Amino acid sequence: MVRRREVGGGGGGAPRAKPPRVTPETLPPSPPTPDPPACLDPTPAYAPATGIALKMLLIVRFSAALMANIGDCDEVYNYWEPAHYVLYKSGFQTWEYSPQFALRSYAYIWLYAGVIKAINVVITTHRLVAFFLLRCVLALLCAGLETLFYRCVCRLHGPRVARLLLVFLVFSPGMFAASVAFLPSSFSLYMCLLSYSALILGHNSVAIVSIAASVLLAWPFSAILGLPVALDILLVQRRVLTFVLVSLLALLSILAFMLQVDSYYYNKPVLATWNIVHYNIFTPHGPDLYGTEPVSYYIINGFLNLPVTFFISFLIVPVSAIQYTKVKDKKLYWKAFSPFIALALWIVVFFAQPHKEERFLFPIYPLICLAAAVSLACIVEQLSRVPSLSAISRYVLISVVALAAALGVCRQGALLVGYHAPLDVWGEFGSEVESRGLPPGTVCMGREWHRFPSSFFLPEHFHMHFIQSHFNGQLPAHYAPSPDAASIPHAHFNDMNREEPSRYTPLDTCRYLVDRASASSSSPLEPAFANDTGHWQVIVSRPFLEPAGSHPLCRAFYLPFLSAMCSQYTQYVVLMSKS
Repeated sequence: MVRRREVGGGGGGAPRAKPPRVTPETLPPSPPTPDPPACLDPTPAYAPATGIALKMLLIVRFSAALMANIGDCDEVYNYWEPAHYVLYKSGFQTWEYSPQFALRSYAYIWLYAGVIKAINVVITTHRLVAFFLLRCVLALLCAGLETLFYRCVCRLHGPRVARLLLVFLVFSPGMFAASVAFLPSSFSLYMCLLSYSALILGHNSVAIVSIAASVLLAWPFSAILGLPVALDILLVQRRVLTFVLVSLLALLSILAFMLQVDSYYYNKPVLATWNIVHYNIFTPHGPDLYGTEPVSYYIINGFLNLPVTFFISFLIVPVSAIQYTKVKDKKLYWKAFSPFIALALWIVVFFAQPHKEERFLFPIYPLICLAAAVSLACIVEQLSRVPSLSAISRYVLISVVALAAALGVCRQGALLVGYHAPLDVWGEFGSEVESRGLPPGTVCMGREWHRFPSSFFLPEHFHMHFIQSHFNGQLPAHYAPSPDAASIPHAHFNDMNREEPSRYTPLDTCRYLVDRASASSSSPLEPAFANDTGHWQVIVSRPFLEPAGSHPLCRAFYLPFLSAMCSQYTQYVVLMSKS
């Protein structure tokens, strides 16, 4: 049997058929172009491209990683020190990490220490280098999430709001500090950015997991940020099954990870998330032992950390009402303005608490910047529609943005010029030890204990101890020199912030001493050691702002040419004993 060759086959056969002539009329119809994403303000306007925004944020955040002060001793003793213990088996232990209280989770510490572990697999780093490398990783993470948030805001609110948001984020002193802080509130800030970006993009699972990670791993009280997310998914989108399944999966996965890590370190089953909630809410003393402040504390800190932006953000209340009457698509309105519900709830809850800390506002810094951007854009738009005011609307916009940026730069300048000395002297101390061959020994701190930047700054074979000062609260203790130090209960820890004399070491055991050379605030218990040249010699010295002798305005903002005339400086020193 002879097989018939197919047309176009090799070796002869029927001639090849000519392909049909292609004309525009014969082409298949193009698929319909998808509708552009819904936007509250589709008016064409310039907004920096994603790459430019990322570069701007990276420059500022990497600068923060290398230069930002550590403004809270809680960051050092409750996070950097346990991380140092996890990595190098030494450091300070606070009562919260004592197994009889177990308020803090080592699982959260491992999120950060694991980064250094991974880096050390590739290249062994010095402890001080590891400190700044971890900060650079946090800077990269924060800048990336801020860029994502910026693009989502540009998509939802329009380019005019997005470019204002970018300016406020870049020039915010609060974001400068919070972006690289080793604090649960900073982690909640990251998750806030990720959660609301995911919600705008329609990635509900990512939004749910982000809030769950913030609540369980970092800070239980950040659940306030998740309320609008839950309402959007449950009531607006009506994705009840998705919400329940993803929430349960996130809850079980994160709790399993935490229980495994904490059970290893505490040597018993521990749920640190519940322990900290119980202590703060259900104990008669709670956090109020560590100081209470009036509402003005947050107002002043809000102005210093978000100059101009903080007060403009309160205009979001009337702006939201105006936009509600204008936006016909109520689902779009809810998605755009639901973050401000979280902002309002956060302010109501935390402003009402007696115990206030600057770091408690970290998670809502991006929402404050967004609220200010939306409010300012709306005000400028309303002004431009009034014939008699349209001419000044542009000048109002430029003036407000310029003022916010200028004050932000001046505030950050004041922090770096006036208060950066502790990081400088500790860093240079290590260099002096190596270059001059200074002998190892005990480094002591008294009244400056709260400015210790962590054991990552200690030279090899040096140990830090406390000497007695006017501070009469509970200081941290060293982890015990034992492989299972984290699981050993100590009788000298208490949850009442009572002074524990066992923390102090005699002055004559100190080979080195870190102090302020301020004679004006000296006392028998806190003498001016730097003036005692018969017993101490200065190894390292850096200028440090003296608050008592400086004008409040010059303490808060660095004013070129004027700050030198209205500021008084002392010396922050590392001393070595002559005996």
